[in-house]
Amino acid sequence: MQYRNKTAGPELRLEQGRALAALCRTAGAAFIVNDDLALALELGADGVHLGADDGDLAEARRRLGLGRLLGASCYDRIGTGRAAAQAGADYLASAASSVPAPNPARLRAPLAIFAEARRRYTLPLVAIGGITCKMRPRCTRQAPTQWP
Repeated sequence: MQYRNKTAGPELRLEQGRALAALCRTAGAAFIVNDDLALALELGADGVHLGADDGDLAEARRRLGLGRLLGASCYDRIGTGRAAAQAGADYLASAASSVPAPNPARLRAPLAIFAEARRRYTLPLVAIGGITCKMRPRCTRQAPTQWP
């Protein structure tokens, strides 16, 4: 489960994060914090997912240690996966493959990015948003490792 709340203040994020971390522990689910290494560490999260503007991946790997997950956003630029892998990322994520109606300006990644990423990298690949059950058969041919 990934905690993502880009609009909340620090106190609310800490409160929500604590509640979600406890629920995940009870359920035996991994708890990942989006965009905030310090919060992930404070909450004892199972990992953190970082985008291009969220901090240095190598520093995050050093601070997390090897026992926690580090995810890296590649957006629509699969070439960034190499640097992420070298910095210690455990998985790579793409931008949304399609865009929900409320957010038409959101960056999109073509489904073909997954086929190319699978040729280049051995890390798991994650599709971040925009994949619907109706699209799944078509998406399966491109084979991201995880589905929303």
